[in-house]
Amino acid sequence: MNYFNLPKVRECPVGYYDDPVNPYGAPLSTDILGVHPIPDKKALVLDNGAIAGTPTSGYKTIQHEDFFLRFKEYLLDSMGSYSDGYSERVSQSHNGARAKVLWEFPRMSFDIEHKDGTRHPNKFFVHARHSHDGKWGPMCVSGLMNFFCENLDMSGEWKLFRGKHTSGFSLDDFLAPNVNWVDDFVEQRERQRML
Repeated sequence: MNYFNLPKVRECPVGYYDDPVNPYGAPLSTDILGVHPIPDKKALVLDNGAIAGTPTSGYKTIQHEDFFLRFKEYLLDSMGSYSDGYSERVSQSHNGARAKVLWEFPRMSFDIEHKDGTRHPNKFFVHARHSHDGKWGPMCVSGLMNFFCENLDMSGEWKLFRGKHTSGFSLDDFLAPNVNWVDDFVEQRERQRML
């Protein structure tokens, strides 16, 4: 799977209709006669027809493809030659409303020999997550780890940063203060060598 295969999302107005059987109404397109629009809400509909969510109108919609392509551009630019031979794994869940990418950098991997003689393989990972259902804001976990699972069960040393899909969200502003991955790797490697 790659970024281009991830579902796209479109914004639609959302409303409800009066139903004596269901007094709370049901979300519907506002194009149907008798539907009352809900102010300050919008529906995010995936191209596969699934409704990803109904956030407030201040929620900034960013396509998965745009988010991950820009993220990868920042990532590889900041890594320089350390990015040689990198691998990436793209996955999605919740009908495509949530997506994540895991990058692994073999040039930034090494075994640590501890004072007690044990050796542990350590790999540098960068894991980015993004969603359209409002459950995950833009997020990144990066670090030197000897164990990493995409559900964020990990062992090692890492850094986490997050954002929110507010109307003023900028991917460049989100990434710019956090793109010192090579410096993080060098510092983490030195700390782990002293263990």
